[in-house]
Amino acid sequence: MSLLRLSAALFFIAIFFQPGACLRAGDSELLNSLLEKDILDKSELQYIKKNSSQLEIAAPKSPYGFKLYTILQMRYGYLYRDSQFPHETSVNKSDFNIRRLIPVFIAETGENSRAMVSLFMPSSRVLNTAHYEIDFDGSVFCGKLMIGHNAVNFATEELESGSTIMTPDRSMLCLYFGGADSGYDGYNKSSYGTCEGFSGYHTGIFWNGRMPSKKELCYGIALTNSKADDYVGRIDNGLTFWLTLAYEKNFSDDFYLWTGVNLGYSDKLISAISGDTLPSSIEDCGDAWGANPFIRLKYKKFTFNAELIYTALEYGSSMRDDIPIYNMNSPRACPWGFYVLGAYKLFDLGEWGILEPLFRYARINTDGRGIREGDIIYKGYSGGPLFDEVESFYFGVNWYLRGNTVKYMFGYELYDFKGSPSGKRQSMSSVGVFIAQFQILF
Repeated sequence: MSLLRLSAALFFIAIFFQPGACLRAGDSELLNSLLEKDILDKSELQYIKKNSSQLEIAAPKSPYGFKLYTILQMRYGYLYRDSQFPHETSVNKSDFNIRRLIPVFIAETGENSRAMVSLFMPSSRVLNTAHYEIDFDGSVFCGKLMIGHNAVNFATEELESGSTIMTPDRSMLCLYFGGADSGYDGYNKSSYGTCEGFSGYHTGIFWNGRMPSKKELCYGIALTNSKADDYVGRIDNGLTFWLTLAYEKNFSDDFYLWTGVNLGYSDKLISAISGDTLPSSIEDCGDAWGANPFIRLKYKKFTFNAELIYTALEYGSSMRDDIPIYNMNSPRACPWGFYVLGAYKLFDLGEWGILEPLFRYARINTDGRGIREGDIIYKGYSGGPLFDEVESFYFGVNWYLRGNTVKYMFGYELYDFKGSPSGKRQSMSSVGVFIAQFQILF
């Protein structure tokens, strides 16, 4: 039997025969017609009839479906703290725990639309993201529309999945500028944290688009609530407008560049009280704005990431050095910070994966707002005084045994805190954290 004849026969079978069924009367007539036209000979005709019941044709893929995958990260951590503040003691502790358990649910609702929900455990706020998204690829609109709760385009580390970040934890910029506020109900304040809550996860409508004629030019606009990790509409939960202008291109399989700037303005962010003690009623909510230039570059085995965050906060300066207090007399504060990260996939171990050494440096200047150790360090010391500045140094190595599906991360990060919001006290504290983390995706 010639290859050409058999190919022709299989072509007609694929088009006209029912999947997994025996020949029908009409199918036999078609085959007899092919025999008469000398497309098939008798032996080929018998071969097809004999094997027709074994042929199965794949059904078209449905645009609807449901997916579930899970990120599991197990961690051993050892933390030590050396404080030079009076009456503060050194701390040494170690533990083994689940750092992240993130189930992700995706419901495909059409060829270009889907709903996604992700949970974050262990956490006091279990809901991580929940949104509905639609893809557009037209001559005018090209991009993705999202409605719901998601990370905003500010502090770009937060946009990356917890399974693909290159260090066990994102830089301290994500937590400080995006960590949620606490201790409020819209009218009264019972406690303050030092995190701004400017970036992070918000609820609203998001559009991330590209220029149809030049798709490497990207832009984004979004309108969300002002309080991070908050879904409730209250008098102190205002609106934030976000704008992104960026350039993103894969120049080749070995060269990728993404750079741009994120901007944001919030009409209500810092909840200001009247006095300097808690609990107290909220008198006003200050506005805030921020800018976030960034760059991400990958060239062959080398990766370089960097970004700068600058914010300006009404009522942003703390009135006390021992605990955070923001009231109607608090001056405007302009906290800023940056980080740089470099990594190189140095050792290819074949079936044993790839080893990638990396280094990250980060710094934050709170400009009088203050910062606590426990607000930016996982399981860090939650008491103690406020500091005005902090810098961190991370050294580590990633072992990609099966890419990001099975990955080990080993690293050490040193944090140096100094100063005070008022500038009157020059205390210092050093915190070192050793981390060994295992990740699996399933």
